[in-house]
Amino acid sequence: MNDTEPKIEQKVKELMRKKTSEDRLKMGCSMFSFSKTIIQSSLQGTKNIHPSELKKKLFLRLYGK
Repeated sequence: MNDTEPKIEQKVKELMRKKTSEDRLKMGCSMFSFSKTIIQSSLQGTKNIHPSELKKKLFLRLYGK
């Protein structure tokens, strides 16, 4: 699904092209870190999970079996 107006989509692409490779990498790392935080929160909310079990569940959620 793409509900973004073509003008806006083009502007976002233009802005991203202006960023340095380092800035784009930092953005990607930040998004991945935030995603991990959200997933960990959802996993911890169901019950008390041992840290090693949480890491295992996080890995499976991110990378599959």
